[in-house]
Amino acid sequence: MPGAIALAFVVLGLITSVESIRALHGIYRFRRAAAATTGVFVDRRWASSARSARRTWKAYPVTSFTAPNGEAVEATSQWGQLRPVRIGSAVTVLYDPAVPSVVGIDGHLPAESEPALRLTAGIAAIAFGLASILDPSFNPLDAFLGAYPSSTSASVMGHVP
Repeated sequence: MPGAIALAFVVLGLITSVESIRALHGIYRFRRAAAATTGVFVDRRWASSARSARRTWKAYPVTSFTAPNGEAVEATSQWGQLRPVRIGSAVTVLYDPAVPSVVGIDGHLPAESEPALRLTAGIAAIAFGLASILDPSFNPLDAFLGAYPSSTSASVMGHVP
């Protein structure tokens, strides 16, 4: 049974890592293709993350800007924020020149936070699972709970009568 749990950690870690890498790749691909302009943060739309078990609510910023062809664009960012920008603030809007309604606010894309944290958690789960598979006696809580293998108890804990 412990082997199955360890394998589950590896599998879940792999799934989490792959999804995080996909999210990071999508954000970086958007950044490479995006054009920047100055816009105004005009509103926010609140929505919960359907993929989150905790149903975290995020503000999706609505920005208004003028495209190079003179077209006025008002678009909602596809990336939500936990700490929203103040309405009326001037912001640097990143947008896809081919589809100006695909926008993000520069400095507020989740590239450095959410997917990166999920990738770190995925890698940690893989490491934990592999360590547990390779050494079934591995328990990372031992250091915190004061439990030591019996062969080192006397040297670590002191004299045992």
